[in-house]
Amino acid sequence: MRVRSQDARKTVVAPSPQIVSPRELCFFLLSAVLGLGCQRNLSLPPEPPPPSVPSISGFTPRAAFAGDRLVVYGANFTDGGNLLLFGGGFTQFASLLPDGGGEERIDGGLVFFVPSGLDLTEPLVLSNSSGRSDPSAESFVPLGSGHPTVGAPVGSVRFRHAPVGILDRTENVLLASGLFDLVLTDGKAFERMPGKPLALERSPNEDAGLVAIRTEDGMGLLMEVDDGDGHELQRSSPQSEVPLFILPTSDPLGIARTIGRNEAGEFFLSEWGSDGGVLEATTRQLPFSDVLGAAADDSLLIVVARGLTAAEANAGVYSVETTAVPRVWDPKNNPACLLDDSHTLCEPPDGPVAIIPAPSGPPQIAVSLSSGDLLVLGNDAGTFVGRDVTLISYAPIDDLKAGLAPNKAVLTKARDGALFQYDLTGPMADTLEWSVQLRGEPTKIAFAPAIDEIAVANRADNSVDTVDALSGTWSGRIAFDLGLGAAPNHQGGIVPTYSYDPDRYDGGVPPHNNLDLLMRNIGLVLSIDASSLELRGYTVLDTSKREALRLAVTQQFETLVIHREGIGLLEDNPDGGPRRERIVTTIDPGLVTNVFAMPNGELVFSTLGTIRVFTWINTSEGRKLSQRSEFTVAPGSTLDAIHPVNDDVLVVTHSGGTYDASIYPTARLRAGGTPTSTMPLPNDKGLGRLVGIVTHAEDGPTLFFGTSNEGPLACTMAGDAPSLISRSAISGPAPDRRFVVWIDEQAPEPTVRLMTQFDGTWDTYSTYRFGAAPAGPDFDPSGQWLYLPLTRLDELEVVQ
Repeated sequence: MRVRSQDARKTVVAPSPQIVSPRELCFFLLSAVLGLGCQRNLSLPPEPPPPSVPSISGFTPRAAFAGDRLVVYGANFTDGGNLLLFGGGFTQFASLLPDGGGEERIDGGLVFFVPSGLDLTEPLVLSNSSGRSDPSAESFVPLGSGHPTVGAPVGSVRFRHAPVGILDRTENVLLASGLFDLVLTDGKAFERMPGKPLALERSPNEDAGLVAIRTEDGMGLLMEVDDGDGHELQRSSPQSEVPLFILPTSDPLGIARTIGRNEAGEFFLSEWGSDGGVLEATTRQLPFSDVLGAAADDSLLIVVARGLTAAEANAGVYSVETTAVPRVWDPKNNPACLLDDSHTLCEPPDGPVAIIPAPSGPPQIAVSLSSGDLLVLGNDAGTFVGRDVTLISYAPIDDLKAGLAPNKAVLTKARDGALFQYDLTGPMADTLEWSVQLRGEPTKIAFAPAIDEIAVANRADNSVDTVDALSGTWSGRIAFDLGLGAAPNHQGGIVPTYSYDPDRYDGGVPPHNNLDLLMRNIGLVLSIDASSLELRGYTVLDTSKREALRLAVTQQFETLVIHREGIGLLEDNPDGGPRRERIVTTIDPGLVTNVFAMPNGELVFSTLGTIRVFTWINTSEGRKLSQRSEFTVAPGSTLDAIHPVNDDVLVVTHSGGTYDASIYPTARLRAGGTPTSTMPLPNDKGLGRLVGIVTHAEDGPTLFFGTSNEGPLACTMAGDAPSLISRSAISGPAPDRRFVVWIDEQAPEPTVRLMTQFDGTWDTYSTYRFGAAPAGPDFDPSGQWLYLPLTRLDELEVVQ
């Protein structure tokens, strides 16, 4: 409710003017003279002072979430009706005592509750029956809702490679990612490219591939890479023409031909060779307004294009020769279309084209049509004669290649989710030899002749299917999954690298609302806009300390990458390029179980039986972490977890089925001293597995255990309470400390629940079901958004 308060105004009523007679005037003057002579004070008594308007001397806290208590101090508060005005017109009355009498006060301050929906940082104003105060000297900073409020998924982003090409070889598959500037293998080897890959084809050089690239500044590159791990062999200098199609060369000494386009939209044919490890080209312009597909062999170069002028909307089939580009087919020169335009051959060409070798004689040309069918052009003494091959659906053809045997055409239809092989032996013998149904949306095709295999890349998920080229039977699936989120049993798969806390900034411009997301399988950290989920960039991780397991954030909002054998720091590149990772400390292999930054900047992490405290030092190589102390748990005990509690550390150990939880100041950890307090855990009830810790809940630190002798338990400093916990994982809390996240991986469908406390019991607030379990979820600093990386699906879900 928004209330507009008016300024208190004082109205003065003056006597009405009157007409005075001469006799009355004389009497008035005489009375005045007599009065002066007697020295009598005949003036009226003074008016009472106006009522004092309220004032605000201060308030606490300076920033708060919706629903938090806000105490306002000042003067001239009334017994009732004190109204607080926030930025944007939001108002709140001081809360009433339980008996309904008067307004609750804390040390002379009025208690209000922060309304939801605030988004303006402005001074506070107090209004009551005595008037309206001046604005407070400081502004109140709203931090947001503090927890999700809608109770439903509101967005998702799928991280799909959208492959632009693949190479199939006996040992592995090389894939060019259309999402990242990468080429990568199914063995998780990858190389960063100097721009966005646009095409990938086999090089005539043994064990190599060719990658067409568009750089960030819009230039074109052609690179030759090793098809085993993607590392660079040679490249061209930047060109004004961006290569779109990579074609075989007719020159025995050449590397390839490409068709590319410049910024003006003009198309060019380039003939590439190698000179001292550098790819170089001779180029000539092609008279097309748009190129939809191209194919080549030793003697032919066929292009499906619109043009020769922009006015020609329909595409045609052209033969690119040494000095000319004659049109060999389009619907306009098909006699059948002059009488009946319902004929299949009246449909315009629409993209992929392939040259199909024959056992003897000239090859045939297979062209995809907008109808979803095939046009087959036979070369009869230099005259191309067309016939149609009716396919089983109207879905468009996504890729079209010559098969491993003569007269075979292999094609994908992503919309149908299938791969087909047709025999194009003759006009009356065109037959579908086989088809295989594949999951998702199969697109790009590659062949491994040595093992009679066809590899098919998928644009709906990060996988490649393999098919036996002779029988058309599915033979396997290769995962190119990203490993989204944290490794199993680790938290921190996605982390916010910003805060809404006004005390964390020095008055400068706040940073971008940025999230960092770990992709373990390919060694990347993605930078994502927290609001739009747009990809801002990514960082290639250092592999010298083995695989990355999780992320953490420093007090300065820098991202730490926890590897199996070290910790890396993501930092800006002084050259202005993408962020880079620099290893800042080495750790024992495979021992880190938890890591976090303390308010003083120190880094604390745990191993199997020790807690180590690190501090930052400056070196010639930049800031690094230096071990300051090491705390070893008691003999016979196992260290289960550590978590920060304000300036202290909660340490949980167990021995013989009995758990102990103690709180240590970091100074005592460094000195190997005793804890300041312990948690009363109900070990007599047979606590199950520790499944999560929330150290900043409203009731203080809370330990969640799996099924015990008396059911699941949530143990706090005040005791224990039943909860919904089973064999699950707990993370959180939300920034307002009222909600935690429960992930149940044992249900038929992975279930995520937001839980909150009610009368000492943790109850369900909202439930979400997904196709995979999240790995290391986190809230944004406002608490309104919960981000859930779904590892198996390579998806990031957002709930509100």
